Amino acid sequence: MFICKTERECVKEIIFQAQRAGYRDLKDIITNKETLQAGDKVYSVCMNKSVVLFNIGSEPMENGMNILGAHIDSPRLDIKQNPLYEDGGLAYMDTHYYGGIKKYQWVTVPLAIHGVVAKKDGTVVDINIGEDDNDPVFCVTDLLIHLAQEQMQKNAAKVIEGENLDILVGSIPLDGAEKDAVKADTAVNVSEARQKKENTEKSAWDTVLLSRKADRPTALDYINAVFDEFMEFHGDRCFKDDGAIIGGIAMFHGMPVTVIGQQKGKNTKDNIRRNFGMPSPDGYRKALRVMKQAEKFRRPIITFIDTPGAYPGKDAEERGQGEAIARNLMEMSGLTVPVLAIVTGEGSSGGALGLGVANHILMLENAVYSVLSPEGFASILWKDASRSGEACTMMKLTAQDLYTDGIVEEIIAEPLGGAQRGRQLLFSRLDTAIAAHLAALCKMSGKALADQRYKKYRRIGEMRGA
Repeated sequence: MFICKTERECVKEIIFQAQRAGYRDLKDIITNKETLQAGDKVYSVCMNKSVVLFNIGSEPMENGMNILGAHIDSPRLDIKQNPLYEDGGLAYMDTHYYGGIKKYQWVTVPLAIHGVVAKKDGTVVDINIGEDDNDPVFCVTDLLIHLAQEQMQKNAAKVIEGENLDILVGSIPLDGAEKDAVKADTAVNVSEARQKKENTEKSAWDTVLLSRKADRPTALDYINAVFDEFMEFHGDRCFKDDGAIIGGIAMFHGMPVTVIGQQKGKNTKDNIRRNFGMPSPDGYRKALRVMKQAEKFRRPIITFIDTPGAYPGKDAEERGQGEAIARNLMEMSGLTVPVLAIVTGEGSSGGALGLGVANHILMLENAVYSVLSPEGFASILWKDASRSGEACTMMKLTAQDLYTDGIVEEIIAEPLGGAQRGRQLLFSRLDTAIAAHLAALCKMSGKALADQRYKKYRRIGEMRGA
């Protein structure tokens, strides 16, 4: 469950759970000019701070209705619009308190920042800093005990004044132009500053480790959060059903689509059933069956890539692992429907490429996409798998590297610390990105889609500026 400490966070969590329970946005109903029917479940949001859910009944309104209400509110310190100021070489954020708080209870305790920052370009950035063990925390300072004799003579209402509840955020004095900018009340986006610092200090190997974290969302997590009415297909009609690849039909913003993903497990038992996300030939053949069906019925295809590689076992080779992947590459290159591939974690070797021949490729910020694993690269080049960290830099496998080289079309930002944190925010960003790319691709003819896909892959590897 998402951490909910503000009205907006509560509303996001309510919407997330409501959608999973089958509720639809009333705006979508109106846009599609649909008529509500008995049994329909819908919701409506006002200013991202309140939400109303409706269950449409079967009896006339005259027979009455049931109303259940709840108040979303919490005492807090609100950060002012241009909060940052400097005093005594320390950086503070100016606040005002909300609700009937006991002001003396807010000093010298660890605090977290929750909320949003509205930027000048109109975009809004979600802020959630201080809940994770590795996050910085914030505090309201108080006098040292040996300096507080006069303060301790005051009654509780006067010990700490409301205007003194300002948040200490830094201890590095600014100078020059930066100092002048602060004095001019330049708005500071704390989340973006921290993100920039994190990305600067993060190595390619750090990104690989983040892409492999066991608690990152899986393909099913993305499908259940972003799509509606997912109906999974099973089996390749040749040998068996491979649990490492899932696929089927779903609805996206009212449009039928085909979704396919490489599925890792969430625990040891599940990982064994999913073969740790390493597909067999049966999985790739299942994926191709589902894709050809999508082409027949003119449905866009969205694939989720997250695998350490195709399963290299003897039985997989006996059943044509290489042939199955190669056939997927050939067939996907000629598909006449939009194909959108999203790399969500590890995208290693031909096992990833078997779902990756797409018109547009998107990558999560901490995903990787490469010809093989860093350990395999180091073993081949240096006969030393322990040099995998060094190999990562040479392989140019991060989302930033691949975007620069023109291989991927968009990088989807992850919450601070990785995709496993603030999932609702990530799902929202993914939904927005999918909608934008599908809108562009669905305008193209079948021949144009196949031609664009061909040209995209012909251009990969060209020397820029040559």
